[in-house]
Amino acid sequence: MYQYIFDNSTTQKINDSASKAKSVLEQFDEVDKKYSFGNTSDIALNLQRNNYVAPSEQEVKTQAENSLKNYKNESINKINNTYEQKSEQIDEKIKQVNNNKESEQNEIIGLYSQVKNNASNDAIKRGLARSSIIVNTLANHDNNMLNELSVLASKTNDQIASLGTQKNTLELEKANALNDFNIEYAVKLQGKIDTINQEIAKAEESAVKYNNEIAEIEAKWARAQEEKNHERQTDLLEFVTKYGSYAIDVAKQSEKYAIAKNYFSNMSKDEALAELNNNSVYKESLGATNYKKLLEEISAR
Repeated sequence: MYQYIFDNSTTQKINDSASKAKSVLEQFDEVDKKYSFGNTSDIALNLQRNNYVAPSEQEVKTQAENSLKNYKNESINKINNTYEQKSEQIDEKIKQVNNNKESEQNEIIGLYSQVKNNASNDAIKRGLARSSIIVNTLANHDNNMLNELSVLASKTNDQIASLGTQKNTLELEKANALNDFNIEYAVKLQGKIDTINQEIAKAEESAVKYNNEIAEIEAKWARAQEEKNHERQTDLLEFVTKYGSYAIDVAKQSEKYAIAKNYFSNMSKDEALAELNNNSVYKESLGATNYKKLLEEISAR
């Protein structure tokens, strides 16, 4: 089956014509509303409200915590690193004390071993290797060595104990520093929360003020529309009382005739006749007399 296809120019003309015709019919509707009893206009503006939703208490707290996150982490890390370095320094001192103890211990043992060896050799040369003198001498050297080793051990233990006390004190100082920071952080956090809540209160106040203004504008608009409708209906009632209800149809058709005449004046004769003949709305809206009159005027161009 053959399908007729409009070229772009023709299609555009059809679309333009349809758009213009819609505009004319909308004007016809306005005329009908003008001469109708009852409310004929939408009295609600339905303006957009400010639907501000305040964040929850937990959301505010989370926002405040996030804003202080870097500050908190850096401060805690600084405290931990400071005391960790001091603790490592003490551990290094303890290690050094133990190393010194081992070195001195080996030195003492080596020294007394040499002294005992010299004494034994001397006794052998003098033929006293098994005498009580050399035995007692060697025993005295052993006792002296043990005494010195005991003193060294006691001294080392005292040093390590002192360093251990320093380390425990450091842990206490660290705990106090962290506790002090927690108090400082809590104050800062509350300050942030208070600031955010103040901003929320301002936003809520602004939203309420804006919505109240919108409501007032809508109320004024509604009153104005009601007054407009009241005045229009009063005038319409006076018109009907004076000229009869038939006069309303005549007035409507006359105004629509003027609208249609102006509309078709911007068209070519052929376009105007084609639309006027092919759309029954014009005849219904203008009435037979005005429709015929307009048709004749366009045909006589």
